Amino acid sequence: MTVKIRKAAKPICSQDYCDEDAMARGLCRKHYYRLWRRGLLKTRPYHWQDGSCSEPECDKPSYARGLCQPHYKRRWFVERESK
Repeated sequence: MTVKIRKAAKPICSQDYCDEDAMARGLCRKHYYRLWRRGLLKTRPYHWQDGSCSEPECDKPSYARGLCQPHYKRRWFVERESK
């Protein structure tokens, strides 16, 4: 006669809107390490721009750091070459 052992159902992360399996302290791997590294479970605040490029006379949507993609890449290459 063989005995089958049932595996216990894995608990789910206790954070809102997270359906990952819990690893430790009722948290998934991502939330547990965020708590361990920062001591907080909150994410960093995002600084949203108004949505347009900050260069004068440019109406393109912002891509990164308040600049459209061409202006951002141009500035990135200039800063990189100057180092």
